[in-house]
Amino acid sequence: MPDPLECSSSNLPENAATEGDNIGRDGLTKAMADLKLDSSIRPKDTVVMHPYRLRIDYSGMQGLTTLTGTPKLPAQTCQAEYDPIPSEQGGGTGIGGYPGFMFGRTYHGGSTPTFPARITFVECITAPDAVKRTLLLGLDVSQGKHLVGGKWLAGDSFGICAPNRDEMVTAVLGRILGSEYPSLARRPMRLRPTSEGVQLPGHLTQLVGATTTLFELYKWVVDLTSSGGINKQVVRYLAEKCCDKPDRDRLLYICSRQGLKAWTSLRAQRPRLLDILGEFLSCAPDPVFLAELLTPLSPRAYSIAATPVADGPERWTFAFNVVESQFEVGDSFSRNEDEEGRIGETVDPQEADRHQGLCTTWLDALTDRVQAGSRRDDLDAVIPVYLRSRLNDFTLPLLREQRRPVIMVGPGTGVTPFIGFLSQRERERDAVGGADEYPETILFFGCRHRDRDFLFKTELEAWASAGVLTTLNVSFSRDETGQGGGEGAHTKYVQDEIKRQGARIS
Repeated sequence: MPDPLECSSSNLPENAATEGDNIGRDGLTKAMADLKLDSSIRPKDTVVMHPYRLRIDYSGMQGLTTLTGTPKLPAQTCQAEYDPIPSEQGGGTGIGGYPGFMFGRTYHGGSTPTFPARITFVECITAPDAVKRTLLLGLDVSQGKHLVGGKWLAGDSFGICAPNRDEMVTAVLGRILGSEYPSLARRPMRLRPTSEGVQLPGHLTQLVGATTTLFELYKWVVDLTSSGGINKQVVRYLAEKCCDKPDRDRLLYICSRQGLKAWTSLRAQRPRLLDILGEFLSCAPDPVFLAELLTPLSPRAYSIAATPVADGPERWTFAFNVVESQFEVGDSFSRNEDEEGRIGETVDPQEADRHQGLCTTWLDALTDRVQAGSRRDDLDAVIPVYLRSRLNDFTLPLLREQRRPVIMVGPGTGVTPFIGFLSQRERERDAVGGADEYPETILFFGCRHRDRDFLFKTELEAWASAGVLTTLNVSFSRDETGQGGGEGAHTKYVQDEIKRQGARIS
């Protein structure tokens, strides 16, 4: 265990023991204004991201002279070599304007490296009054045919590498770099180990030697939006980089054994890196070292609603929900806060950000936010994707090899992989010698309303009529009981319908 660290409570402000009042609001606004990150260096037509006021009880610090159980200060393994002249563009621009390192990368759980896929169409498949918009996207994966050709089957999944929002990257790097943001954020650089034989973290290893920028590193490689990246090791490092002793003491307290209550309270607020940096204004971390410690930005996984048998080996489709939230545009350094310390007049930016999926929001913007009843086939967007390995060895058996009954349970967008299954069965059905030889195929599907978010309704009902889907059970949780279709007319929830038919399917 590391040696106890000295901590002085005598240097804390008089109000340090008062929950949430560790920094005066006027002081917070002034300190952030001193960063000189004015509108001239912000991306145009973007939403400004604000730090969220954290509420931490420091009353347990009173009387403390030592802290125990703090993590060991990590050793730096990576450093950056910057080009001498700043660049407006910076980094290596690859296919579709992406950084060069985004294609050919490998991720845990992937069966192929990343490759570019072109979005061929987008369609909104829910009604205007549905709670969520569900989009169906088509992908042309022909640029990765040498990687995925002959490898993917109905029901497989793939990963999409989505970025942090530019506004979040600007806010975080603006806070870290301050007045140096214009000269450093997009200056070309190369990462290398601090010394020979040093092992870099996995998320940085594949960037060694590649030309990139801090902006690209924070946009594509590290997670800035989830609270999972704020662990005690990160807090310990941030404490070390505070030039103000009260800030350092508070951060050390939070990651110590004595500060367990404060740590638990902090975690419950799901803080992002921006929120921590906005709370401890004297903290000035090294952006490259900090990137080592932050959690890697994870790709998002989606099921393929297609089959190479029916759709061809170079066409994928997938569906996802878009949760609507509204951001307030404003000046990040002259803010109005309500009595609870929340920023903005109507919407707390952190809460809104929490309710926006990183990847789905990005895809929605790339495809021009199509609304109900709309479809676009004139898109010219490329995204980084890769085929994921199967978590188990299950694949839909070919009818000519096995004719066992198939039971599928897919509420909401969970029905997506079964669209591929049923497309495959439709193609195979005529080859098995007639309906008498066709095994029972049962689907349990559920959503809120029959007329608002019954996904793939036309296809499912057509398969049911043709006998490809022998039983279609649907449950609608917000409709009156009895308004469902098929065997599911009697229940509101899929689990209840499965229980009701337990004797039949067991």
